[in-house]
Amino acid sequence: MLWNVYSMPGYARSQVLAEGVVYEAASLLVDVWTIEQQHEQRSSYRYSELPRNGLGPPCGFTGMTWSGFRPSDDQQQYGYNVPVNMYAYAALQRALELNRNIWRSDSFDQRATALADGVRQGIEKWGIVEVDGMRTYALEVDGLGGNLVSLLING
Repeated sequence: MLWNVYSMPGYARSQVLAEGVVYEAASLLVDVWTIEQQHEQRSSYRYSELPRNGLGPPCGFTGMTWSGFRPSDDQQQYGYNVPVNMYAYAALQRALELNRNIWRSDSFDQRATALADGVRQGIEKWGIVEVDGMRTYALEVDGLGGNLVSLLING
């Protein structure tokens, strides 16, 4: 959404985006997503509907960010939703552009770049699976070998 504000012509975008609270929100998001890269080890997030006392299904480290629920609010079968992580990667690229042009924070640049690199590498290593001899993106993976493939495959 910040990118939409930044891209609007004739809007006081730099003034709005330069507000401290806007930078703090983007920075907090990077910190939360970074913690959720290591959900099993670092996250304090619990939700009563999830198994294992709210922790969710077991997952290993992939570099992607963990989530318990799909954008539809359905509970995920596996902790890493690949399309959501693709979107997160693109959002991080836009946030890095905002940082270069508005916030100019070395710390944000380092943290967001490391997070984006981890997400991208996780998608490439764990998010691409083989189905009937064809490589495709999984919908969800767990970093332990489990995956859910429900995207359309041409073949």
